[in-house]
Order: sequence, then C-alpha cells, then structure tokens
Amino acid sequence: MTPKPLASLLLIPLGLLSVGGSELASLLWQPGPDVVERRGLYREVIRYTPPAIDEVDYQHLPVEHSQVGYLTHDRGRRFAFFDRTAARGMELLCLDYDGNNSRFFFDLFNHPPERCMASAGAEVSERFPDETLEVNGERYLVQRLVVTSTATGENRYIYKLTWVHSDYALSYDSSIHWKRVQAALATIPPPPALMLMGGAYGFESEKDAWAFFRRCAIEALQRTPR
Repeated sequence: MTPKPLASLLLIPLGLLSVGGSELASLLWQPGPDVVERRGLYREVIRYTPPAIDEVDYQHLPVEHSQVGYLTHDRGRRFAFFDRTAARGMELLCLDYDGNNSRFFFDLFNHPPERCMASAGAEVSERFPDETLEVNGERYLVQRLVVTSTATGENRYIYKLTWVHSDYALSYDSSIHWKRVQAALATIPPPPALMLMGGAYGFESEKDAWAFFRRCAIEALQRTPR
C-alpha cells in the first residue's frame, strides 16, 4: 500500500519570527553544558519507538528536506502507519533534541501547524483548544486540528505533540510570549526535547483519528536514561 504524502511540515523561516534583539540575545546566551552535570539535570529523556500493534503495519520513510530544512534537531525520523482493517493510516514525523541547543524554542513553538498546512494548500476546517496531557508522569503539549485540501476536499487530521524536559520548568499553559520570556530567563542550558507531528487520513471522525494517534504515537513514548 503506497503511503499518502503528508503536507510539507514546519516550513516557517526563522527570519519571520518576531523576537526582540535583547530577548534573542538572552535565548542565545545560555549557561554552559557543565551546569547540567553539576546540578544533576536531564538524567532521563523521552524517546519514541514505533509500537507493535497487531492490526497496524508501519514502515520507515526518508525525512524530506522540505519538512525540516529550517530546523536544528539532532535526529529526524519519519514513519508511515497503515491500518490493515481499513483504508486509513497516518504519517508521523519525529524530531529529537538532545539538549544544549539554543534554537530549540524556535523550532518547537514558532511553527504553528495551521500555518504550515496553509502553505501546502489546505484550509483549517476545525481547531481544538491546545491541551496538556500527562502520561506516565510526563507532561506533553498537544495541538489538534482538521484541515481540508483545497484541491480534493479530503480531510486530514493533524496532531503536533511537544515535550520539553521537566527540569527546564517551561509552562505549556502560558502564551507563546510568556513561554519565550521563560526560555530567555532560564538559568540552565537548553533542555532535551521532542516533537511528534502526525497527519492521519481515511478516518470517519476526528475522534477515531485521535485514538489512532494516541495508540501509535503518545502511548509509545518512553522514559530512557541519557
């Protein structure tokens, strides 16, 4: 079965970000990595491994430059999942950040999925409020929206999950401005982080697509020693 291509993700140039000069300098002027060892920070990280699900197959796909060209992650992986019981599935992009990367904030929080979908010729037909999920003691920020292709009228269910190490104490519940201020004022080096972005297709409802994303993505996140 040929995977359906997911609309190009995360294509907003960093030059479009509205960040003040002094704030940008603060984000780039971070304590050295020796602080991590001295304070005993970031001992464990969250990593993603595709799960084994009886009725779901998956395959690895190459990460396209158009999806990650402006990003500074340490590793990028891409997967296509297929439900053998129905003509539906999901494409998933996973980006890992190992830490001490001063650009992590821009990558994770300044690329709203709806802007990326619009640039790929899709219109947002439904957006859900951002929510914070707690799974196995870890907190994740999740964005959910439904987009419709202007060419075919087909719906695609888009999910973006963001994880920032809890030692960094970044509040997911604050506005983008206050998240940026928190990052600028941090007294420890940039944290390990992770982003998952999924595009599900062929589902009868967003509820069904969301359940599939949870099974194939969220429930497969695991805490691992660095």
